[in-house]
Amino acid sequence: MCKQLMSIFSFTRFFALIVTLCAFISGCSTAVERLNKLQEQHRKTIRHEVNALLSEPGDINRISPKKALTPLLAASFFDPERIPDMIAQGADVNYRTPFDETALHILMYREAVYKGIFWAGAGYGPYDDTYELAATEALLQAGADPNIKGLGGATPAHFAANPQYYKGDDEHWLDMQVERIALIVRYGADLSIGNSEGLTPYESSIPANSWARENQTPSQEAFSQFLFLAEKHGIEQAYAAHIKRKTSLAKEAKDKARAEAERKHREEIAWKRKQAQKQAISSYIASRPDLNNALAEVVQVGREKKAVDSVLRENAFGERCETGSNNTYFQSKTCISGWKTLKASAESHYSSLDSAYRKQRDWFSNLFGKSGGIVKELVDDRIGEASADDAVKQQYAPALRQLSSITAAEARAERAEMRRQEQQRMADFMNNIQNSFERTNQMLDRNMAQTQQVIHQAYSSQRANESGYQSSSRHGMPELSDKLKDIDRRFDTSATSESNIHVPENNKQKSGHRVCAGPFTMPAIDMVVTIQEYNGGRASQKFKCPENTIPVQEGGHSAQFTNWLLPNRTEEPAGKGKMRITRKAFRYECLCANDKKTGSSSTQQ
Repeated sequence: MCKQLMSIFSFTRFFALIVTLCAFISGCSTAVERLNKLQEQHRKTIRHEVNALLSEPGDINRISPKKALTPLLAASFFDPERIPDMIAQGADVNYRTPFDETALHILMYREAVYKGIFWAGAGYGPYDDTYELAATEALLQAGADPNIKGLGGATPAHFAANPQYYKGDDEHWLDMQVERIALIVRYGADLSIGNSEGLTPYESSIPANSWARENQTPSQEAFSQFLFLAEKHGIEQAYAAHIKRKTSLAKEAKDKARAEAERKHREEIAWKRKQAQKQAISSYIASRPDLNNALAEVVQVGREKKAVDSVLRENAFGERCETGSNNTYFQSKTCISGWKTLKASAESHYSSLDSAYRKQRDWFSNLFGKSGGIVKELVDDRIGEASADDAVKQQYAPALRQLSSITAAEARAERAEMRRQEQQRMADFMNNIQNSFERTNQMLDRNMAQTQQVIHQAYSSQRANESGYQSSSRHGMPELSDKLKDIDRRFDTSATSESNIHVPENNKQKSGHRVCAGPFTMPAIDMVVTIQEYNGGRASQKFKCPENTIPVQEGGHSAQFTNWLLPNRTEEPAGKGKMRITRKAFRYECLCANDKKTGSSSTQQ
């Protein structure tokens, strides 16, 4: 394949390969963007130069600046219908691009799949190959060399023999390629010439890897066989074998169509015959009260069987033992156990009815001798048209309603227990937070007192150094030591007993926030969502608080907490890739910052 064809046809495949590889390598987004820009620039260049060569007046052999195309090569790519007129105007039929390609090379290679994609992407619409053979013959008549070699030593015949020319099983494609090869051979093409690898066109048509060879379509295999015969035995024998194959395929297709038509005709006649026989038997039964009553008895058993079957199907997968509302899901184990018992009874009932139905149907059909098979079908048709027996369904209705009631009751009990457990967990959590906060306050008080002691010692030492004698302030140190010991005793008692410690009012901090909206009620949530829905925010609840405010549970606003807590929600697996989300309803307020920062009762230094 020459470089220019690579730039036109194979660039799309090359680009797709690079994008696929980059999808598995991190950090390739920039490379993909560059390739996108490169491909778009490539298309723009081709579109611009081809449009200019095919639409603007000028020298018939002028060369485009970047792709080195002439008007004749541009027509070979996109508009072969114009080639004869260009030849008449003096176009050079043997012009070579810097990549050693000619118009004949281009016409010999038209990759149906990828070229069509490129045509549409470049804005030229569906590609039409109607004029390619006429354009090829016009080039050959004007003196184009049928054995001219391009890059890699490939002749036009090598281009036509490319195994990737077409990806489908298309007999039209095969005919076009056979006609191309036959045409250039008539004008002197030598099919025994090898390329730079020593491969003839026939050898080039065989895929290099075993997988591709095993997956060749019949039309691709036939083309390789045509090239083999043309190279070894001449174009006449190869062409004759091709025509023989086409004739054989046409006859085979015709015979197959005729056989299919005959089969359908026989089936239609057989169906009409059976319908007429059923109609006659049905009329005869209707005219005989005894037979009509017997048939009604058989149908009644079938209706009862149909009713039991509907009960089994209705809860085949345990649907009655499941309940859900607002995307919640619950399955009752008690209901499942009860359903298994009921199902066993219903299956036994169904088996008895089915056995009775078959016996009565067979007995009834045997009354009609050789026509018994048709009578069986007639009875089955009647059952299919009849409705299930309501009386039998009503026998099972109380048990089914009881299963539904069990499921609903257990679902309510489970939800109530989950709410109770959630409330208990929240209460325990809040107690732990409160105890931890109180212990932290004691530690802070102790550290503050120790800091005061260090400052007083440093101050006393400095005064002593300045005056040359010990500071009289030392008399205050014993009082400070007593205070520290008292704090240590309080802290140690709190740490060992974890009991609540009363904090004097003058030690409580005033809040820097105030309630500015609410209270509002957040409804309870109890739903089952998929992981994708969960990640997408399906289970999220929105607060009604204004912008730049903080939602906090009603009554939970305290200066002792830097982060006000809201009731937690419970998340647990629900099976089949789903998650169950629950949280009880609660009331909340909205806090906003005070305009003026409030003070605190921290110790003055």
